[in-house]
Amino acid sequence: MLTYSSEVVNGQLVTVLPAPFRASGNAIGPLYRGGAATPATIPRAQSAGANAANAQAAGAAPWDPRVSPLPLLVVMLVVGLVGLRYIHWRD
Repeated sequence: MLTYSSEVVNGQLVTVLPAPFRASGNAIGPLYRGGAATPATIPRAQSAGANAANAQAAGAAPWDPRVSPLPLLVVMLVVGLVGLRYIHWRD
């Protein structure tokens, strides 16, 4: 049977988990290739190939609404500021 133990840390008595619970990996997150690590935030397929070509096209023509999100973002910014002005800052 696994029992808890205690130790003094910084002058306070704290509970210590049994070794099998500490070694389970659940407390440190998922394991990748044998060690604790965070997964990649951008999948490899998203950073190469057709998506890279789309990003280059958007960079070459930033105001073209067919390839770039910039015009939509500007419209959303204007709508947000107008909404703040006439709804939130209303006198």
